[in-house]
Amino acid sequence: MMAQTNYNIADRFRVSLVYEERCSVVNEIQGQYTFYKTEDTVLPVIGLIMQKSKIKLPEGALELVKDTLYEDKESLYVTQNGVFKIIAQLDNFTIEYSTKSSGEIVFHVMEVLIRFYAPLYDFMFMHSSGFIKDGKISLINAFGGSGKTEVMLKALLNGAQFISDDLGIINKDGKVYPYPVLIPLRVHHYDVKLRRKLNVSEHYYRFAIWCMKKNGKITRRLYNAFNLRCFVRNLPYTAFTDKTTELQYYDIDHFYWVQSSDTTALKEVCKKEFYDRMVVCLENESRKYFDLDGFLRYKFPFLNDYKEKQNELMMRILENVSIQGATIKERYFDELAQLLFDNNKI
Repeated sequence: MMAQTNYNIADRFRVSLVYEERCSVVNEIQGQYTFYKTEDTVLPVIGLIMQKSKIKLPEGALELVKDTLYEDKESLYVTQNGVFKIIAQLDNFTIEYSTKSSGEIVFHVMEVLIRFYAPLYDFMFMHSSGFIKDGKISLINAFGGSGKTEVMLKALLNGAQFISDDLGIINKDGKVYPYPVLIPLRVHHYDVKLRRKLNVSEHYYRFAIWCMKKNGKITRRLYNAFNLRCFVRNLPYTAFTDKTTELQYYDIDHFYWVQSSDTTALKEVCKKEFYDRMVVCLENESRKYFDLDGFLRYKFPFLNDYKEKQNELMMRILENVSIQGATIKERYFDELAQLLFDNNKI
């Protein structure tokens, strides 16, 4: 039997990935946290262990979501592309996975659980993308599909430093900590500059866009094939910039809420409106594959306390930052990026 290996991702989360052989889960999590290794002892920690196990769905387990989510007396079981088991306690949690488990789904569930526990340690995840440009930090908050990733990528390709993509870590004092996990790219992220940076075939790109717009039975299949083969990538932020970001807390200079409109412009936004929308954003992210948020709180009732602490912490954070609103005309990411870049110079 091979010796057991411990891979400590970061002191920040005190995450221990325990495995005897490499598999999709090990590859996914190690890949996601390649640039997230720190010895910063002032950071809060969350107890989490990822344990390889010969896990099987127990007989008599109650089905919660058809062919996906089950429970027994003490645990939840996820059965998408393999089986893994979730055991949550007051101060830590364990995910037992098999070599056949989906690394992507295990990592997503792990992030959801970390978001539950984070408020106990006076920090939280917001649905944000961020960058440092002209010496100032901008954090973009918005619903999914609003252009957070596109604007952040444009910033990196124009000399900015990375802070976050999709999820931003913010402490009780309103300071942000980098979260350099892999950036998921899809065909709609590839503007001219990014296609040149990543050496993407212009002919393939135009054909994929043509298929997407046609949206017929055959063209949908062609689009999906081209998208998977040529455009779907999970890349570290260093693929877009040669500037590395030091892992430490940073003051936030511009804290934006972005929403769609007929024009691209800065606007006023009240903190209550911002708060309400961020709550919805976080809940939507927890339901990416299934309503994990609700089932976790039902199965482990103490997680409801963490949810309340998260909302209290969000209100406290919003008292410590200056909030601005911005609107974006549909798919006009260049305009929004330039607007935010210009605002950094003020």
